[in-house]
Amino acid sequence: LKVTISGGEETLSMPDFSGTEITNIKQILSSKGFTNYTIKEEFDYDIKIGYLISQSPEAQTEIKKDTAITIVISKGPETILVTVPGVVGKTESIAKTELEAVNLKASIEYKVTNDSKEDGIVLSQVMEGNKVEEGTPVTIYVGKYEEPEVKEINIRTEVGLSEGQTIKEAKDKLNSAGIEFTIIGPTGDKDVIVSFTEIIKEGDSVIITSKTLETE
Repeated sequence: LKVTISGGEETLSMPDFSGTEITNIKQILSSKGFTNYTIKEEFDYDIKIGYLISQSPEAQTEIKKDTAITIVISKGPETILVTVPGVVGKTESIAKTELEAVNLKASIEYKVTNDSKEDGIVLSQVMEGNKVEEGTPVTIYVGKYEEPEVKEINIRTEVGLSEGQTIKEAKDKLNSAGIEFTIIGPTGDKDVIVSFTEIIKEGDSVIITSKTLETE
């Protein structure tokens, strides 16, 4: 620190506070006898919180101890709150566009659906209507259509049909299982099964062929 005495009045060289944190700035000012200083704070996206943005007078300027000094310190980036828009029911691309329009990030997770109409559609989201900081990720759940698996039913092992059973037995077993059927041939209670569809898909019907039981 350079000290100059001119006409009996002491002047000092203004310190350079570039890259200096506020606590250290205050310590330096006090140690050099500068008491007439003002600390101001401003938002700044580049300079860390608590560090110097600018100083007045500039560094190395010759000043008196009672010279008014202004120190501007960073408050960090300004926090801006935005409302999370509701995007449920919209397509993935529209939802993403609407979130980005208010400076929010779309975090997309896919949820399997068996409804083809829900494919690519936002089924649910988080934080709808909430106030959040710009840049906050907002999770949206988008439908991804997959055809449902169709269960196969083994009529012989799962329902209990077999050749030679009476039509009445067959009807009782199929009705109990909730399975539709068609009989080709006689349909009397004592008529018997000749053959039947052994494997069907859930929702399909069983085809039974029958004959009249021969009696001696």
